[in-house]
Amino acid sequence: MTRAIENPKRDPGRWLVLFACITAVLMVIIDSGILNLVIPSIQKDFNTPESTIGLMASISTLMLGAFTLGGGTLGDLYGRRRFILIGTGGMVAAAILSMLAPNGASLIGIRGLDGICEALVSPLALATITITFDSEERPKALGIYGAALGIIGGLSSLLIQSLNQAYGWRSVFTLTIALGILTIFLMVRFVGESKTAEGRKLDGIGILLCAAGLLSLIYGISQASGAGGFFQATVLVPAAIGLGILAVFIWWESRTAMPALQLSLFQKPAFSLGTLLILLRSEEHTSELQSHSDLVCRLLLEKK
Repeated sequence: MTRAIENPKRDPGRWLVLFACITAVLMVIIDSGILNLVIPSIQKDFNTPESTIGLMASISTLMLGAFTLGGGTLGDLYGRRRFILIGTGGMVAAAILSMLAPNGASLIGIRGLDGICEALVSPLALATITITFDSEERPKALGIYGAALGIIGGLSSLLIQSLNQAYGWRSVFTLTIALGILTIFLMVRFVGESKTAEGRKLDGIGILLCAAGLLSLIYGISQASGAGGFFQATVLVPAAIGLGILAVFIWWESRTAMPALQLSLFQKPAFSLGTLLILLRSEEHTSELQSHSDLVCRLLLEKK
């Protein structure tokens, strides 16, 4: 039996790059859903009202969904590894501040900033995988990526609950700190810098419009369960405002010379379906759907 010859153009350290990216996104998955598992303990500790609790649990995911386009664009232009490291450092700092939070209001602000940092890490780690592996190996790498996040992400819930019961809710943020330190080491040691071709400029207006529109839309949808359904003012008003801002965003992207989002991509059914899956991820607020929707989106894009 003949043995396949390794392609000499492939990076010999590419599997360590994959491991680094898996660690980075695993940190995001655990961190973005960590409060949902310890909310009763926080509510008991701070005696926080239900309205504050709901925002506290969802703010990180809201900011992640709103700023993902901006995070991906910044990394593409100025260096993917650089912004993964910035985002990871911010998440570690936010985890430390979360452990020291004196009340629920401060925790909301901290988790909001944490969500913005997550938006720097998640899309850029995935982009790093896609540029590291060629078209032949990329499906295999993404399969490992999805399986690892699905299995380890699921098991992490047991660890978070164990830490909460044994040492209190503040202790669960040590998971983010540990994974953050490991991510920084792996990124610095094994991952090279990458960016898009020179000459492209940052579409700051487009990024801000997209972030504001998505934040308002996702926030409105997230209020449906507490408001008693979708046909309530607390749901419809922010959702309508979000849709209006997104309409302005689309108008702007169709006219600016260097848009943050190429609207022509939506003419491809695979891209449109992948985007829908990511929006469903944001609505459901579950880490498992996050990892699988990202994976399916990338696999579909491979076939476009």
